Amino acid sequence: MRIWLWAIVAAGLAGAVSWGGSAALVAGARTGFAEIAAQGQGSVEDVSAKGFPLAIGARAQGVRLTDPAQGFAWTIPELTLSAPLWAPLTWRVDLSALQDITVGGVPFTLTTDQAFARVSFGAGRDLPLRGGAVRITNASLEMVVASIPSFSVTAFELVAQAGDAEGRYQITGGAEALTLPPQLIATLAPQAGFPATVEQVSVAGQLGFSEPLAVLKDTPPILQVLDLEEVALSWGGHRLAVSGALTLSPAGEPEGTLTLAVSDWQNWLALARGAGLVPQERLPMVQAFAQGLANQSADGVIRVPLSFAGGLMFFAGLPLGPAPRLR
Repeated sequence: MRIWLWAIVAAGLAGAVSWGGSAALVAGARTGFAEIAAQGQGSVEDVSAKGFPLAIGARAQGVRLTDPAQGFAWTIPELTLSAPLWAPLTWRVDLSALQDITVGGVPFTLTTDQAFARVSFGAGRDLPLRGGAVRITNASLEMVVASIPSFSVTAFELVAQAGDAEGRYQITGGAEALTLPPQLIATLAPQAGFPATVEQVSVAGQLGFSEPLAVLKDTPPILQVLDLEEVALSWGGHRLAVSGALTLSPAGEPEGTLTLAVSDWQNWLALARGAGLVPQERLPMVQAFAQGLANQSADGVIRVPLSFAGGLMFFAGLPLGPAPRLR
């Protein structure tokens, strides 16, 4: 009899927490959307509670966010935010299958089978980030102008997890069957020989910040270290992998060396040239150097350093120009 009594009490408490937490979340969401609307940056049709009795959650319908100055707009019929009662610091956002996105004034339609994000926080005054993930399946991004081909991906996943060292986060993930507009590669490099679909992209590495990421901190931590265990790309039977570690200066300029492992280097060089990554005047030196490495390679894969120093970028010691700023 006591067991049943305790079960009833526990169920009642769980229901009360779910209902009260969801009500508070709905009230906060409505206040937030009201502030956004007052600034002319968006609107929402309705916000209601979701998840009773086992979760705290809210459903927002008819959401629109805009930034007219940047020509950006995002419209989604429905999104939900929820956390289970047994893990109140782990939140999940689910997005509806059809979304309208405008970037730079150009309208797109995004369709997916599934799209969600999950984020976990640690106990603490600032709500430190412990980890998170984004997963999208069978997504297609298409310009509203019907004659323009779409981008699509069969699966995309990115996972972040707090590491052993303070401010370090392990990043893993990748994409499968990433399809680009057929004209894009032909425009970049007609002789590169790459198909429209990238078979696989994989990422494994670490990001190092000046301090742990947290939601309630007044100023965001600074990215200081980019440590790539391996970023690999398989495309039309050609493979490219990058590994190495970079540190970032206060201005965001990278310092350090990445190693590129490249098969079929002629194809990749043609693509890099078409994308403007290799200046025309440097091309003969890069070609001669790559051919020399290929002649010495037993497996046909060349491994070359891409170095960054003093705000400049070097390919095997040959200057390529200014290095990109990473923050």
